[in-house]
Amino acid sequence: MVRGNFTRSTLFSRAAVAAAGVAAVLVVAGCMGITFNREQVVHDPPVVKVDPEAPPDRDDATRGYPPGDGVLEQEGVVTVPRGVAQDVYYPVPYISPPNLTVDSPFQNCVVISQKADHFRVQNASGNSTPLDAHWRAKGIKVLLTAAPVTTAVPQLPPPDPVPVPAKP
Repeated sequence: MVRGNFTRSTLFSRAAVAAAGVAAVLVVAGCMGITFNREQVVHDPPVVKVDPEAPPDRDDATRGYPPGDGVLEQEGVVTVPRGVAQDVYYPVPYISPPNLTVDSPFQNCVVISQKADHFRVQNASGNSTPLDAHWRAKGIKVLLTAAPVTTAVPQLPPPDPVPVPAKP
């Protein structure tokens, strides 16, 4: 083996090895889903913008929700202790799971599950302090209506029999 004597083929092989190493690192990072975005989007349904004060029209009735019912955005802050999964209920429920974003320091609060009326978040941080997670949900709200009122019809006794005169 000769030291210090580099040929052109040796130089290209080192560059090829370096390029292959960089490509392998990029593939592994892509497969792991590494991201630099601090916001976690859980569910992103299509949002239909409806003005709740506009008169109902035929299009509102065909969208699958009552006319005049619109998009609702709610937000809040929840304190989650370390290692605990906590349910957070929306003040007003949605028809289906809404578009939910959760923002916490270093993204240590992870959404485990989501339903139309609540979501479950867990603090996955390594320290023992509770974390404050800010959440924002946007979707089509459930139309809250009162139950229909039914009145009972009183049962009346059958009418008295009418005497029939005999034929002479």
